[in-house]
Amino acid sequence: MLKNPYLRAAIGAVMLGLFAYLGRRCFGQIHLLREAAIGWVLLNAALFLVTRYVNGEVMRVSLRQVGHRLGHGEAFMLNLIMGYTNLILPRAGLSAPIAYLRLRHGVSYAQFTALAMPMVLLQFVVQGLLGLGACLWAVTQGETTWARQSALVGLFALVALGAIGMMCIHIPVPDRWQGRLAGFLRRVNAAWFILRENPRFVLHILLLQFVVAWLRAWRMQTAFLAVGMSIGLAPVLISSLCAQLALVVSLTPGALGFREAAIVYAAARYTGDPELAFNASVLDRLVMTLLLVVVAQVGLVWLVRPALREAAAATPSEDPAPPAERA
Repeated sequence: MLKNPYLRAAIGAVMLGLFAYLGRRCFGQIHLLREAAIGWVLLNAALFLVTRYVNGEVMRVSLRQVGHRLGHGEAFMLNLIMGYTNLILPRAGLSAPIAYLRLRHGVSYAQFTALAMPMVLLQFVVQGLLGLGACLWAVTQGETTWARQSALVGLFALVALGAIGMMCIHIPVPDRWQGRLAGFLRRVNAAWFILRENPRFVLHILLLQFVVAWLRAWRMQTAFLAVGMSIGLAPVLISSLCAQLALVVSLTPGALGFREAAIVYAAARYTGDPELAFNASVLDRLVMTLLLVVVAQVGLVWLVRPALREAAAATPSEDPAPPAERA
């Protein structure tokens, strides 16, 4: 991961410029967004909020497994805050939720990140297997051939097998090893131990991730329908999964450009219409951004700011003692 923020910003700007250049012919129909069907747009917004709620349930169930209990609304708002923070700074979405969880529930940064890694790998397993299933589905429906989608098949196979492989690998950490890396590996091993000892919990997380993946696909479908694009459900699922995987390599806030490029690439493989696919990706981005900016403010006011005020009030005064009186 690139640590220098200026280098990351420069590379992100270059990538956005490259995406804009390669997709310049798609801009010609962007004005058609004004004619998007309002009913599908509203359904897209509703599905976005439902998806975020289920995503919050993944966080809530995971933290409950290690002894920390969150409310349903609390987890939902924290998930929205994560998305909002990512819109401002790339890969910074965990900062505000972690600060809140530490102050309100005593969840340390190390504990949260160690637990987050197994959750991400379980998510990749679901995405990879669903992607392979969707590719098979598209072939059986006559929408494409194996050769035409070979790159996508390879991507989903790599994601699924890589995640499963990492889940099966145990890295022993000798007692003599010290430092941040050793501490992180020990916490990851502890998190994996919790998962291996609780197969019902793992199945619960896999089921929630499965539901999230389908909700995202249906939401993507509403964006395609809103701009008048006819596309099968299997290609929609593949496009949605590619959009999520683009977050892994993104260097821009909210995966701007990366997510849209993934959607256009995947959808165009099946429809041959990159212009409408681009319009759908932009519409989906606009709805997502508007909701994150508006609704996340409620979470910041309701959750994060009160927690920060209480923490500041609880901090003992550090005023210097009055000087001793002279004899």
